[in-house]
Parts: sequence; structure tokens; C-alpha cells
Amino acid sequence: MTTAYKYTWTTKWGRTKEAYFPTLKDVKDAAYIHLEKGAMPREICKVQNFRLWQHPADIFPCYCRSNIDIERELMRKKRLDRMVRKYINGFKDHVKKNGLQEPGPGDCWGCCMTSDRTSEPFGYDHYLSHFKEKYYVPSLLWNAIVERGYMYPGFIWAFIQKSAEEGREPHHLEHSLRSFFKKRKPFLLEELERMESCVM
Repeated sequence: MTTAYKYTWTTKWGRTKEAYFPTLKDVKDAAYIHLEKGAMPREICKVQNFRLWQHPADIFPCYCRSNIDIERELMRKKRLDRMVRKYINGFKDHVKKNGLQEPGPGDCWGCCMTSDRTSEPFGYDHYLSHFKEKYYVPSLLWNAIVERGYMYPGFIWAFIQKSAEEGREPHHLEHSLRSFFKKRKPFLLEELERMESCVM
């Protein structure tokens, strides 16, 4: 019997869930993670005389998370942020050095067949492979430019090509890719977690 904090949130799919945490700091950490994943924190309240056995995880959608679990998730987020940042900087350097190639059939199939973040027939792990292999896919950049919502994506593509040829910073490339990966961040984090669990 102890004191706990009941935390309620709404997932990005509209489901309401609740969980119990030992400290208020754990609740704040969890709320931060949920915001990053597109969920919406709702309510926090203190529960006196909390009995864990009254809330078995196999019956109720609630659980107690340790500081270690939350730390791992925060570290995973920071790791992904570094991977994305390094990939975008590498993409810019690659374009400035080698020019911007047109998308073609030789590109990654997963990138070629992706129309938006809800249509990923090859899943999300191929993005992590590109980060690791430093594979700068023209089709990926094209998808990012289109998804960014520019009225004339072909003009933006040509502008990036021109900037690279003149040695200028391709800002539209950076903005498009950053927005592209930000929308896929929750799914990339899930993929990273799955890969870590396989290793362990």
C-alpha cells in the first residue's frame, strides 16, 4: 500500500488510457514522451493507499513504469534525433559535392512506393538502414518535397539543384526532410525499440 499518481491521456487514435506512476517526475516524463508521439495528456491526480494488486495489467489498461523504462525511451528519442540530423547534414553535403540526381528505378523501392506517411508498404526500417548506410535517396527527397505541400514541387527541386551547383546551402532540402521525418518519428521510434528488443 503506497501513494501513486494516476495519469490519463488520449492516444493519437482517440483512445483514452490511464497509468499509475510512483512519482510526479515519472508522470511528467511520460507526458513528454506521449506529446512527442502525438498523444494528448489529460489528467493527473494523486492516489492514496494505492494497491498494485488491484490493477493487474492483464485486466486494466494501467501499469507502473520504472525510471529505467522512461530513461530508455528518452535516450531512444535522442538517438533518433541525432541519426536524423546527421542524415540530413550528410544529404546536404552529398548534394553540394555530387549534385542532385533525378529519382529513378534504381532508388530504394520503399522510398519509390511511398506516397505519404500512411502508405508505407515496406515499413519504416528502410529509413533506419539509409541512416546507417548513408544512402541519400533522390526519391525520398522528392517525396519529402511533395509532402511538404509546395505548390510547385518541381520548381523546388530545380531550386535545390541550382543551389547545389552554385555552392549555396540547400535550405529547402533541409526543411523538407526535417518535416518528413518528424511526421514519421513515432513509427521510427517504435522500429528502433523493436530492433533493440531483438538485440537484447
